[in-house]
This record gives sequence, C-alpha cells and structure tokens, in this order.
Amino acid sequence: MRLVKTGDAKGASFYQGDDGQVYQVRAVNRAYAGRKKPPVFYLERLVGEKPIYISGLFPTPKPDTFSCDLKDAVTGIRVMYDARFRESGEVLELLKRTV
Repeated sequence: MRLVKTGDAKGASFYQGDDGQVYQVRAVNRAYAGRKKPPVFYLERLVGEKPIYISGLFPTPKPDTFSCDLKDAVTGIRVMYDARFRESGEVLELLKRTV
C-alpha cells in the first residue's frame, strides 16, 4: 500500500492511501516500561475525525524503515510489514515482508 502525505499537525502527519482511506502517523505519547524496542509512532486510520489504531511502528536498523504488523482481512492473523518512508516522509510504503 502506498500512502501520500496530505498535511501535518502537532505530533502527527496525515496521509491519503491508495485505497482511498485517510491515515495518520503520530508520535507515541507514553512510556513502555520494560520493553526493549517500544514503538516510535502509531499508524492509525481516520474514520471521520476518530483515529482507529492499526499498528505501532517499531525502529529497525534502517533509519527510514519501521516494522509493523497488519491484520489480514481474510484470516485475521497479524502479518509483518515494513513501513518505509520515502521522499523525506512525503510517501509511506507498507510492504509485506517475505521470508
């Protein structure tokens, strides 16, 4: 899936998905005590003005790439994806990981 940035607000960026939905990436606003690698951002879908949590974005060794898991629509199983920011954050690509 490809998301294109449409705007910014304090602590969040808004994206339009190639599925027609509106998404936001926002900074994590709480501590995760005891977790080695807590999420840095949250990926959420906006329904009206209400954000619906999709996944945390977790750091990887690549500075422009984060790890996330998305729920498969058919099986309900969470599948690993790479969230890659391109063009200085103007584009966010969600790419399913291959084994």
